[in-house]
Amino acid sequence: MKKKLWKIILWAVVALAVIVFVVIPIFGPLNPLEVMLLRVKYPVYSSYGLLPPNVDPIGPLDIEGAMMSSDTILHIRVTDQTETSGVLASSSRWTAEIIEDPSGTFQPGESIWVVLSKSSEGKRPELQNGSEYLVMGGFDEDREKHFHVKSFGMFYVTFTGHALAASDEGNRSFSGQKADVVVDTVYQIMQRYEEKRAARENAQE
Repeated sequence: MKKKLWKIILWAVVALAVIVFVVIPIFGPLNPLEVMLLRVKYPVYSSYGLLPPNVDPIGPLDIEGAMMSSDTILHIRVTDQTETSGVLASSSRWTAEIIEDPSGTFQPGESIWVVLSKSSEGKRPELQNGSEYLVMGGFDEDREKHFHVKSFGMFYVTFTGHALAASDEGNRSFSGQKADVVVDTVYQIMQRYEEKRAARENAQE
């Protein structure tokens, strides 16, 4: 009887652990411990290694810097990688499905090209087929459906739908929030930066 009772207690503890560490995070943000544990699979990269010696960056090479200099943030699912040639030979290119684009340029389910500089390899996550990411960058006016990603403006999206920054977050902290929350928040910040740029340009005219 005692043995049976201990088994019941053990299974109750296991079930509680599953609820605390798996079920609850699906519906809300991750706590700092959960974020730390996930960093084993989703590491942070330093973008400053991308710079040639004795070159000072123009603006911070972190999530804040990416927000200041990007057109939008996309939630994508990578579907394939293709070889690049010609003008794009110095870049890696993937096909990706749009999950969310707050700018409205691309629609959910639409297939696009996601482009990253080959010089940033090893200093950022290598995109994996079937995986989801949040990426910041700019549209390519010369090539339809091409989106150039800033290597320091990327988030992993975990199996629970949470975003984890792949580079330094500066003075802000988005990691552990649900991906859709991060997309909405980051895009709002981008719009404020754009409004400030437009105001400065108008003042100079």
